[in-house]
Amino acid sequence: MFARAATVCAALLMLGGAAWGNGRNAATISVVSSGADIFVGATYGGVLSRDGGRSFGWICEDALGYGGPYDPELTIGPGGVLMATTFTGLARSEDHGCSWGNAQGDLAGHAVSGIALAGGSAVVAVTASGGRTNGIFRSTDGGRTFTAVAGTARAADLWTSVRASAGGQRVYASSYTTAPPSTTLWVSTDAGQSFNPIAFAPGGASDYRLLGVDRSDPMVLWARTTDDFTSNDRILRSGNGGTSFTSVFTTTEVVTQLAQSGTTTLLSTRPSGIARAPDGIAFTTVPGPHVIGIAPEGATGLLGCTSDPLDGHSLARSTDQATSWTPIYRQRNLAGVIDCPAGAVASWLAGAPAGSRETRALCTPQWSIVALQLGVVPPDDAGLPDAAPPDAPSPDAAQIDDGGDGCGCRTGAGGGKSIAPLLALLALLLCRGTSGRRRRAGSSGR
Repeated sequence: MFARAATVCAALLMLGGAAWGNGRNAATISVVSSGADIFVGATYGGVLSRDGGRSFGWICEDALGYGGPYDPELTIGPGGVLMATTFTGLARSEDHGCSWGNAQGDLAGHAVSGIALAGGSAVVAVTASGGRTNGIFRSTDGGRTFTAVAGTARAADLWTSVRASAGGQRVYASSYTTAPPSTTLWVSTDAGQSFNPIAFAPGGASDYRLLGVDRSDPMVLWARTTDDFTSNDRILRSGNGGTSFTSVFTTTEVVTQLAQSGTTTLLSTRPSGIARAPDGIAFTTVPGPHVIGIAPEGATGLLGCTSDPLDGHSLARSTDQATSWTPIYRQRNLAGVIDCPAGAVASWLAGAPAGSRETRALCTPQWSIVALQLGVVPPDDAGLPDAAPPDAPSPDAAQIDDGGDGCGCRTGAGGGKSIAPLLALLALLLCRGTSGRRRRAGSSGR
């Protein structure tokens, strides 16, 4: 455990990135896509492209409905509905990120810990609220309203993850019972309308997470848990619908997301990169950029969250199963708050605008500070050709987009002295207080 913490702290010290208000360096963490929409989770809020990655706009944490060192799990539902898990509900936007509101019904006010699309307009969510009875919740209207699934409410349980097959008919969820410690796998064969529990052999693994279901075989799924003694992440695979699992990969890093490209399965790991298995079983590490979040783009493409200071970009695309990557987003090229009409409201909410959050109104006052921290450049210098290739030497510390696990904050160009030593000292002080691995609260690889 302490070795893992030391590794992450060492990476922080080497990067020397500027810290944000929540104590973390600027970084892209997770990514999802659907059609021309690319939705990226970052330590500075959401980053959204509506044109297939040609341009990106910013959505602040206040609009999404959360704050602090939290990373939501993101998804894009039918019709391009954006969704993000938060401690106070499931945030949704039906107007391409311009306004937001929380899902209603039995899910309202819950800490949502996972979300999955179950085919058509069905959405399944799980919760991990303190002081409330948690369970599985299902929506049949694209996530607007949810109803508790009968037989899944458990007062002593925290639900940790949920994943669905490609068609959405088969849905898997995991829950953790605090006393006595135990983990349960739940399986649905009717698109989340009902679930049956399966006892899970590893026992009390509170950080057990489902990573994904095979695109072509709904009986095959992968999960992540942590070894109690070494703190290493273990990847488990089931070929029989969750009845039994086999350990197929172990790493000292934190596994964040799983994606498939064709028949190849890939894992993103923090802080270094990815592992790949053509058969979904025999994983080997892949050289290249520091891909710490990964998601499919169509049937064969991939999107990866990368490291601005180390790779020269914060998001890249691969069309050859992670053999090579093309940069599509660099944090200094962020175009500002996403383009929205004034006065946008979440009209699907009863009583809107009272129940809605307008992105433009909440985020515009914050943009100047964010732009400064990200090193955003003028539009005439916003192209990507000058992005450093993965094997290029690192530029001077005063010029780079200096950041943390995924992307960073530019410290400024010309004039003045580099603040990297001071930032490194700050990172050292922060790391001294680390007593174990810090887990993500949200993403698919939460």
